[in-house]
Amino acid sequence: MNKKMRPGRIHFIVIFLITMFATAQSRNDQTTSFTAGQLSKKEIGLIEARTMLVELYGDPEIDDNVKMVINKFWRFNKDIHFANMENTVGLLKGNESKFFVLSVNKVEATEITKYGVYTNYFIRFSIKLGEKHNKTRPAFFQDVLLHEENGKTTVDKRDIIFAVNYIQNHFEARKAGKSRFGLFMLEVKENSGKLENKTLLIDEKQMDKKMDVSKIAQDYVFPYKISNLTEIENAQLSQDKRYAYVEIIPIGGSRVNNFHLVVDCETGLVISYGDLNNGAFDFTFSNLINNKHLKSYYNNSGAKK
Repeated sequence: MNKKMRPGRIHFIVIFLITMFATAQSRNDQTTSFTAGQLSKKEIGLIEARTMLVELYGDPEIDDNVKMVINKFWRFNKDIHFANMENTVGLLKGNESKFFVLSVNKVEATEITKYGVYTNYFIRFSIKLGEKHNKTRPAFFQDVLLHEENGKTTVDKRDIIFAVNYIQNHFEARKAGKSRFGLFMLEVKENSGKLENKTLLIDEKQMDKKMDVSKIAQDYVFPYKISNLTEIENAQLSQDKRYAYVEIIPIGGSRVNNFHLVVDCETGLVISYGDLNNGAFDFTFSNLINNKHLKSYYNNSGAKK
């Protein structure tokens, strides 16, 4: 890649042939990586014993929201320190073993496929031990959607809350000896049947224009409510046990490659998910909530039929 890398931005290419892989390049080196896998028990022990150093994105609005969410929800570590990217290296120098780093970066991903070349941008929350901060491959990460308007990047509080909770829930599960290999599937299995007792908040701006609203109750038999971002974020911030919501997360370079996760507002745990058969690796996949996804949320929730 000839163009100069911008600080705080990670670039990688995803190539679809028979299999798929991603090449990630950041400040100092290059590696291949697609899924975060799961942290080892040794890594969890080191992380729990250390101070969390949060390497902020560099935008005041995003950084303020990241600080607010971590201060409110983070419980895995007692000691938390916030720093911008320019100060992180200095703080770590000679003190690498005292910290693990949660970094917030913008990712640029390009997919080269038989259908064409696609580029996508998203925000990555990544975890590295202090002594591996200069390595590209994180120990664990979670990506969320971003929005670009008039050259400015924004991230919804909904997505920041999701990422922070998802990472923390992974830490706690691994500390307890639970397997988390295979994305979110085992978390859903452990929370089987919980969705039926909650009202699903459906963000009206995430609804597919072709959704047949008259058939929602037929496709999704649990309680639901057509809602909005503000109500969803309020339910998350208050950890309201009455509600769940849909979190749409990016995966890969194309904007048609997203997962739909159904998340418990009280705990941040993933309790169901959307249609994967016509999902992440099918270029006819719908980014938005449609009747097919709603049916999948029900079918994948583990509720007794």
